[in-house]
Amino acid sequence: MIKNMNVSSKLGLGFGILIILVVLLGIISIQKMSSVNHQSMEITENWMPSLKVIEEINTGTSDFRIAQYDHILAQTPEGIQKAEKDMENELSDINEDRAAYEKLISSPEEKALYVEFSSKFEHYLEINKELIAVSRENKTVEAEKIMLKTKKEFIEISDILSKLVQINVDGGNKANTDGDEIYNNAKILLISMIIICIILSVIIALFITNSTFAHKT
Repeated sequence: MIKNMNVSSKLGLGFGILIILVVLLGIISIQKMSSVNHQSMEITENWMPSLKVIEEINTGTSDFRIAQYDHILAQTPEGIQKAEKDMENELSDINEDRAAYEKLISSPEEKALYVEFSSKFEHYLEINKELIAVSRENKTVEAEKIMLKTKKEFIEISDILSKLVQINVDGGNKANTDGDEIYNNAKILLISMIIICIILSVIIALFITNSTFAHKT
């Protein structure tokens, strides 16, 4: 059938096949680039912001505890007032960071740990009310006992936040590894398709040439 086709028809068929291959190559390239871009966005829009915010929460809780000690050690109304203002500012920043972080939670494990953190931190704040009431009366010994009682809870809170940091570090590393793997696989696939296109181009050219020559003879 192909032998009976004229030269223009054979050329059209050959170029048609090549165009289809080029289109397929372009579609696959776009799909692979989209996958790599998705992994890149996953890192920049999820894991990195989550890591930054959770570390700020971790720092904020430590600064809040420092302000608690400042309150206990304050000897003047001005000192007490300053310590309470520091605690208020730290808590405001923590709540702002928590609101931002809650929107970035992306796995059941991460959500479960955050819920555990929230529960322990809210309980910690309830004890803080007792601490403030005692400290305002300059009952330093009693206030220090309360702080000692909350040491275990504070360590647990810090441990949970450290685990959340690690989850986001691991998530970012995995997204980066997946992106590299997708890129390497795409590179191999595209190179293979280019080679196939070249080979087919040669085969089609030879076939058209031979069939045209055979038709003339």
